[in-house]
Amino acid sequence: MENENDFLRVARHNLKGPVGLIKGYLSFWQNDDYQKFPPEKQKELVNKAIALAEKLNDLINDVFLTIALDDKVFKPSPEPIQIKETIETIYNDVLKPHYEKKGLYFKLEAKDDLPVIQSDKRYLTMVFQKILDNAEKYTDTGGVTVSLQKENGYAIIEIKDTGKGFTEEEKKTLFAKFFHGSLSLYNVKGVIDALNGQISLESTQNQGSKFIIKLAL
Repeated sequence: MENENDFLRVARHNLKGPVGLIKGYLSFWQNDDYQKFPPEKQKELVNKAIALAEKLNDLINDVFLTIALDDKVFKPSPEPIQIKETIETIYNDVLKPHYEKKGLYFKLEAKDDLPVIQSDKRYLTMVFQKILDNAEKYTDTGGVTVSLQKENGYAIIEIKDTGKGFTEEEKKTLFAKFFHGSLSLYNVKGVIDALNGQISLESTQNQGSKFIIKLAL
């Protein structure tokens, strides 16, 4: 019961913030204040509202995924996946503007003979996106390098950043529920486990981090 109450408390806290802000932006339209702003400000308000709605959607998806993982009802839907193309799509379609705004590089190094794997494309995409998104958020200079290779029957995906890294204490609870008030890395590990893969971390504070994901070929 205590864990359930913690879950509800953190979920409520994380969900209330975006909802309140979206309501605030919508009030501009309700009170006809929106038309008083210049066009560039109007566009800014719309973009902020959309970004918050996307964040709210991600939070809701995280909550439901956590419930599915905890209740052991998460069922992957395997299909052929080209990992290199999947990561390129995530970066180009979602993350590129955020990286470029901070002046961060993004490098993708892949062996030519990396085979197609059978896995759940939707949730594997989510895993890669969450790790790459966190790498950008916690990296101020330098950037992120993703390397792909095959080894001993596994596809090996290494995501290395030049960011803040993690302390020894943080590394002990990195994949725990509510790490830094978030469900993201808890869900990342849960999905990788459900896909019969492995995930680990190498990190030194102020020297960056490297997530290592192994998926069976």
